[in-house]
Amino acid sequence: MKNFSLILLILSLFSIYEASAQNTKANAKKLFAEGKYEEAKPVLLNLLKRTPKSAEYNYWYAVCCYETGDTLPDMEDRLKMAASRRVLNAYYYLGTLCKDNERYPEALDYYAEYIEIGKDDKLLQRAKSETESVNQLLRMMKATERICVVDSIVVDKETFLSAYRIGRDAGRLYMSAEYLDNDNCTGVLSMTERETDIYFSAMVEEDD
Repeated sequence: MKNFSLILLILSLFSIYEASAQNTKANAKKLFAEGKYEEAKPVLLNLLKRTPKSAEYNYWYAVCCYETGDTLPDMEDRLKMAASRRVLNAYYYLGTLCKDNERYPEALDYYAEYIEIGKDDKLLQRAKSETESVNQLLRMMKATERICVVDSIVVDKETFLSAYRIGRDAGRLYMSAEYLDNDNCTGVLSMTERETDIYFSAMVEEDD
């Protein structure tokens, strides 16, 4: 009889624990769906202590931290794990995380994956918009020259062109004395890309 009572007690405690866990999950899901990310985080942390390998809990927690601006060192790992277990919305946030870290090709891959398999209309629209934004950014980057600052203390002025880089479509630069093989020439000359025109500059010393 005592053993039977003990079994009933254990089963009752187990049922109470299960009901409590389900209630906590329902609460976390509700807070997440309502965008109350700050409130959802402690609830999710409690759930993760019980089930650290849950793809759903890891996804919710990573998104809550992202949306509230919290630093989470393993955020990307949590999202990757969730994505690998068919939490489809994780692909969108992986793309956004890569975009924020200037890993644009990876961001496009994740957005493309989400656009193909995602089901959340709101996130799908955002993924398409972000894809367009990243592609536009990449086009702008390709059309932009890098700024080069040459420090005269580090590089001697007679050889500073060795540290200066310009795109091929911008032509070429030469030290006038070197190109003309004349030590009396000063300044820099610029040759167009097609080598049809040359522009000269010269150092002018002003009288006191």
